Amino acid sequence: MKVKQRITTSLSQTQAFRKEREGSVSMAEECLENSRLEVEQASAEIEKWKRIEQGKQRELNEWLSPESQRLSKERESVQTLQDTLATNLDAMREGLKDSWEGKLGDNIVFLAHLGGYTVDPEMVARPGDWAPAMELLYESQVTLALSQEMVKFHSAVLHRLKSQEETAQREWKKGVEDIFGPAPKDLPPPPPPLTAHGGAVYSVAFSWDGTKIVSGSGDNTARVWEALTGELQTVLEGHTGSVMSVAFSPDGKDVVSGSGDGTVRVWDVLGAKVKRVLKGHSASVWSVDFSADGSRIVSGSLDRTVWIWDASTGQVQRVLKGHTGALCSVVFSGDGSKVFSGSDDTLVRVWDAVTGEVCAVLQGHATCITAVASSRDGLRVASGSGDKTVRVWDVLTGNVLRVLEGHTGSVWSVSISRNGSICSGSDDKTLRVWDALTGTSKRVLEGHSGTVRAVAFSRDGRRIASGSYDKTIRVWDTPSETTLAHGT
Repeated sequence: MKVKQRITTSLSQTQAFRKEREGSVSMAEECLENSRLEVEQASAEIEKWKRIEQGKQRELNEWLSPESQRLSKERESVQTLQDTLATNLDAMREGLKDSWEGKLGDNIVFLAHLGGYTVDPEMVARPGDWAPAMELLYESQVTLALSQEMVKFHSAVLHRLKSQEETAQREWKKGVEDIFGPAPKDLPPPPPPLTAHGGAVYSVAFSWDGTKIVSGSGDNTARVWEALTGELQTVLEGHTGSVMSVAFSPDGKDVVSGSGDGTVRVWDVLGAKVKRVLKGHSASVWSVDFSADGSRIVSGSLDRTVWIWDASTGQVQRVLKGHTGALCSVVFSGDGSKVFSGSDDTLVRVWDAVTGEVCAVLQGHATCITAVASSRDGLRVASGSGDKTVRVWDVLTGNVLRVLEGHTGSVWSVSISRNGSICSGSDDKTLRVWDALTGTSKRVLEGHSGTVRAVAFSRDGRRIASGSYDKTIRVWDTPSETTLAHGT
């Protein structure tokens, strides 16, 4: 009886051990498959690199060719190992169907040393009675051995990939610098942040004279700051939802805000009081703007509509319908004659601000439009998208003039300076300043520890304000020697 109890206990332990090892094999196979996919992606990326600037990157291409061959061999090795393991596992399972009498006699020494077990003579005399337990025990040991080999191979592949990635990054940097010149090494440190919000900063805007900055946050407030010193001047409280968008009136006396509570509010900055509450949207208001003469306000909502309001009375002038997705961003053209809107439906629409008619539909982004910005003359509009790009459009023709690529995350905000420079903020925690004529990224501004949700140029183009999910606001200098574009 003691022997049977011991074998029963051993059987239970072996079953548990088998399940554990099956899990290990499954994990190892999954890791191996991930490695194979990484190798394929790396090979595809290298092929892409080889097509870039052909004839100008000879040294880089000379390195890429053998590296691509090595990656192809690596991929073949992974596939070979997978095929071998599959064959071995099938053979092992088939073999376990055979009689255990012969196997037991051949493996008495192995069993005697396995986990300190003693092989009972009764097991040798009557092997058929213990076949189920022995089958589990034998299979678990083979599975363990296979999983260990797979883990070793996977570790070697990961080490190889890491080494290749580091080498590729060095060579890629060298190739880029050979073409475009070395990256500047004298960039100033990021500015100290303004940290008075209790939630993510969704929107920032300069006053027209550049002396103040207003910010909207997930803490349900808008705040007004002294632009040069960073001193907090006013807290505007009243919204019951996140303040998603803010803008100054041209005279700097009023601020308009749009909120997750579905309302638009107009504030007296000096008195820190609400002047008007504009109601009509049936969902969160994600974007607001003043017209250049201060007479109108435009708002865009997740209810898929754009509203144009009389700023002095709060009366609705127009409700613009046509988007099939949530409105993420709206802005007046510089002369106030048009409204640009960007939506989750991947389209930018150009509206006549007086008649409400659609003037143009700009199509090209792969995913939602998160931000739109207009040049001062209204002839250019920039759009940011979840597809990680910024596009610059000719409003009259509807054609794409430039596709600005460089961000590694969704672009959440864009701004155009009076001389045509473009700034964008992204999920990748950076701001980029672009030359709108050439489409090149001239500066990458780092310092935020979260998504850069908002960017805004001052009207003179000398400063940029940024707001982030890290709850901070930063103000960046853009001196004349780093001005990026030559005007539009």
